[in-house]
Amino acid sequence: MDFTGINYPKSIDEFTQVWHNQPVSQGWTGMCWDFSTTSFFESEIYRIYNKKIKLSEAWTAYWEFVEKAKSFVRTSGKTYFGEGSESNAVPRIWKQYGIIPYDAYTGLLPGQKFLDQHEMYNEMLTFLETIKKNNFWNEEIVLGTIKQIMNKFMQAPPEKFTYEGKEYNAKTFFEQVVKLQMDDYVDIMSLIEPGYWKRCEYDVQDNWWNDSSYYNVPLDKFMDAIKNAIKNGYSVAIGGDVSEPGHYSEEYNLAVIPSWDIPNQFINDKARQFRFSNQTTTDDHGIHLVGYVIKDGAWWFLIKDSGSSSKNGKNKGYYYYREDFVKLKMMSFFVHKSAVQDLLKNFKYITFRSAAAAITSLLICFVFGPMIIKSLKKHQIGEQSKQELQQVGNHLYKAGTPTMGGLIVLLATIVPTLLWAELNNWFIISILIVTLWLGCVGFLDDYLKVVKKLPKGLIGKYKMVGQVSIGLFLGILIFYFPDLFSSKFHYFSTLTTIPFEKNLNFDWGLLYIPMVIFVITATSNAVNLTDGLDGLSIGTLAISVFTIALIAYFTGNVNFANYLNIMYLPGSGELTIFATALVGASAGFLWFNAYPAQVFLGDTGSLALGGALGGLSILIKKEFLLPILGGIFVVETLSVILQVSYFKYTKKRTGEGKRLFLMAPLHHHFEKKGWAEPKIVMRFYILAIILAIITMTTFKVR
Repeated sequence: MDFTGINYPKSIDEFTQVWHNQPVSQGWTGMCWDFSTTSFFESEIYRIYNKKIKLSEAWTAYWEFVEKAKSFVRTSGKTYFGEGSESNAVPRIWKQYGIIPYDAYTGLLPGQKFLDQHEMYNEMLTFLETIKKNNFWNEEIVLGTIKQIMNKFMQAPPEKFTYEGKEYNAKTFFEQVVKLQMDDYVDIMSLIEPGYWKRCEYDVQDNWWNDSSYYNVPLDKFMDAIKNAIKNGYSVAIGGDVSEPGHYSEEYNLAVIPSWDIPNQFINDKARQFRFSNQTTTDDHGIHLVGYVIKDGAWWFLIKDSGSSSKNGKNKGYYYYREDFVKLKMMSFFVHKSAVQDLLKNFKYITFRSAAAAITSLLICFVFGPMIIKSLKKHQIGEQSKQELQQVGNHLYKAGTPTMGGLIVLLATIVPTLLWAELNNWFIISILIVTLWLGCVGFLDDYLKVVKKLPKGLIGKYKMVGQVSIGLFLGILIFYFPDLFSSKFHYFSTLTTIPFEKNLNFDWGLLYIPMVIFVITATSNAVNLTDGLDGLSIGTLAISVFTIALIAYFTGNVNFANYLNIMYLPGSGELTIFATALVGASAGFLWFNAYPAQVFLGDTGSLALGGALGGLSILIKKEFLLPILGGIFVVETLSVILQVSYFKYTKKRTGEGKRLFLMAPLHHHFEKKGWAEPKIVMRFYILAIILAIITMTTFKVR
């Protein structure tokens, strides 16, 4: 490219710079992400503590390969195993393994001047492809072999070392010397398709762990944030595309977008998205932005680059990027949150939106609940007391109490979800469809029973068709269209977590769709069976769903997921908003449903809420936790199954049917024993809380 007529910097001395260590070569590795981000953190240590430290890039790369191999095993070979990663891999590794100074671990074998990992990587990849071919997923053996391969090509990492006369290990050095708070650093990106002003996944291969914590902003805000950060004394780790001919001059060490490619005035959000979508722009290099200068109104950025072309170039490890190149080709950057605090104020966090959803749902219940109850009374939509229950407890007096109160819960769940959740998120879309569909099935059942006076309501086989069909829909959606949920959800689509077992997932394979159908049908029926005492099912459900809300938040947050060692599902955190809305709606409905009840759920509510509970557990891959968390519903259902089965068995054997319980479901058994209705409900609540606590302990007791 001809740079005649361009007023570009002729010397590094022209730039206003932040402190940084001198450029070093990454050698024959794909570790630009590691070198650039390590350099960034070295600058941060100096900025915050005025301390100069050179840290080990090889340490981070070593443990990143271990984590990649671990994920490869846990996803049965579905995770991408490559040399690249993103900037946020570095803080993730340091939080888990610590970090050590360069002098304590260079990674170099005797006689080596530069790291050379290509042969090492190829051998590891061949090994992993072999274990995948043989379906061998013993994590301990696989990781041990990966470490053996790495130790053959690079220095084995030390357990202890001495720094400035004091002995440390990697974690104590990180805590006592480095002292940076990794949660203070954020990723910013700018792409149209994920939607601006939301946190989302950066859809590139090197984001192999599917981190969805990137803050996505319009391009003008993206550029302003970079300029303000460097102007205010912050450096920036940045990543993007440096490989296109004509855009990147090694002779001059300049990066400029030529006008014959795209004139400067046409570089905008759409041009950037178009090139990213058709892969004209990729994310192939990580660099460290350490200075700036303004010439003829154009910003130029000083780039510290660990690539060999930069190190061997005219400026010995530096490039000069004009702002048009950054605007079109640099896709994300990593920076301290205080540098972009004005930008972050525009984001509504899941925790805030979840709390807002819960409050909104409560308000809807309190405002519209009395209106709906009054309308149900006016139209004489009341409970019909069953003959066998009229002599039990206070059931005779329940006749005529308005039913179909599930309409209150549905309204108070769906409206806040629509207000506060991301409506282009398929986790949200699918759970709303499941809940509404089963609500309609339940409404039809109630309508036929109460309005049309058909004692059996919707015939059982038709009700079953409604339940099975929505289970089939959800199963097909996840099994055949997993990428609707996130770009790499297919890695996990048929997996589930096994409680109490560390690092062990179960792959349903072809049984996945039947499993989903069973869970949706079983949970919707189980909650329906439990809905027999004032406040029993709605209160118990609220406890279970609140627990699910916590798990959904952890599952959708990469930091919590890594800490708890659970499956990380990008985008699933949005389910927290639906779940907290449902908890708020349940609490609001309980105000009217507590003993003595002013309104009942009816099948409109019980089928919908049971299906929602099952759908949530499926979407966050915690199906095996459901029997523990929903233990009350399981026991209630089993009591009916056992009662009916035993009655039929004894009648066939003796001619007279006998009962295991005084009455089923189980709550009626305790009524027959003379327990007061509020006492039964409260004791079931206590048991539900205990089961919720046990459920949460499964994440640490393994």
